[in-house]
Amino acid sequence: MFMKKCGFTYEAAENGQEAVDKYKEAYRKTSSATGGSMTIPAFDFILMDISMPVMNGIEATWKIREFEQDLELPRSYVIALTGLASADARRNADSVGVDFFMPKPVRFAELKKLLVNK
Repeated sequence: MFMKKCGFTYEAAENGQEAVDKYKEAYRKTSSATGGSMTIPAFDFILMDISMPVMNGIEATWKIREFEQDLELPRSYVIALTGLASADARRNADSVGVDFFMPKPVRFAELKKLLVNK
């Protein structure tokens, strides 16, 4: 709802595995459209909930970063949204390549400013 209200084009995922799959599919579509040349990320940014079913956001981010690295792709900007504001949660997010850690409750004005100025 937030993304739509702000006028951003977006993909939504119900779980971490779906997020990884959608990321890879977006890469394939973008790569096909550009003849295999990837100079920009498949997504400008990824809002990743840390606590998701099937695969959590930490593992999903790690898999996305691994995919980017294996194919030498530009990195998407990953923002972790989480109710887990502990030092361990932040350290785990940092260790897999999260770019910005945002504990819930999220201030939508702050998030919008971050996305617009990214």
